[in-house]
Amino acid sequence: MKRDTLLSLAGPEMSIADCLYTVLWVLTAAMTTLLGEYLKENYPGFFYSKGQNIRRLIVKEYADALEKYDVVAMPTIPWAASKLPEKNMSTFEHMEVAFVSAANTMAANLTGLPALTVNAGFVDGLPVGALFTGRMFDEVALFRVGHIFEKLTSGNK
Repeated sequence: MKRDTLLSLAGPEMSIADCLYTVLWVLTAAMTTLLGEYLKENYPGFFYSKGQNIRRLIVKEYADALEKYDVVAMPTIPWAASKLPEKNMSTFEHMEVAFVSAANTMAANLTGLPALTVNAGFVDGLPVGALFTGRMFDEVALFRVGHIFEKLTSGNK
């Protein structure tokens, strides 16, 4: 893609790297939509019903954990933040990184539970996030935990 084409997509205030990153995310969304349409057309209801069954198991696991604890804590993503994608990264590799990166955060979407991510520090100059998931309708507890966590880790700059 030419530089002028990229800049026309996002505007002159964005860098080329930001434009490329945006284009990769648009491609990821498009590929996800195409895969969803393919599965819906060729396997009607099969993967949806399997997903609903798995969702019920995830909701139960969180409910069990939140009976014992005020919040569930885990890294926001399963590894330290990645650098910008390589120029020669394939669409498949980009999609793999995008989907695996969402592994810990998608539980909030599936369960409907409130979740909060805060900065937990840096590894090799890249940010690391802490994800806290709380009980239904108890966002105040999440905000308190997040606030205390940020106070305790504010020196991790």
